[in-house]
Amino acid sequence: MKKEIDSQVIVDIIKQHRGIKSAINQYDIADEYILATGDNITPRSIRRVIEQLRFEGVPILSTPHKPGGYFWPVTRGEYFDWKAREMIKAKKQIAKIKYVALGVYREFHPGIFQLAWDLGIELKQEYIDMANKRIRKIGELLF
Repeated sequence: MKKEIDSQVIVDIIKQHRGIKSAINQYDIADEYILATGDNITPRSIRRVIEQLRFEGVPILSTPHKPGGYFWPVTRGEYFDWKAREMIKAKKQIAKIKYVALGVYREFHPGIFQLAWDLGIELKQEYIDMANKRIRKIGELLF
């Protein structure tokens, strides 16, 4: 039987690391958790618990900059910097989803490209560009 993770211990560990310059990485959090509780925990589990805590409104921030890791904010500015990084990541994720959607559309609805290939016809670049423009428009409508 798996023992339940005590998320409050993780919060308490991170609260000791106030401000971006004293961030603690997931490996060190796991080590401190094991010392505090005697229970094993993986760094991946630490990340999952932190993500859940964030959804519960616990203000755990993170930074990719050295020393890197998680920290408890000491200023609103730290929150705004974290938010800006998260928004950039979210926009990249959305863009990736759109491009994959276009690839799937081409794969399963190849239309003119497949027909031309099957018939051995070489399409003029202007027709390819026009078809790609329409496919992109369809992709935009999907989102």
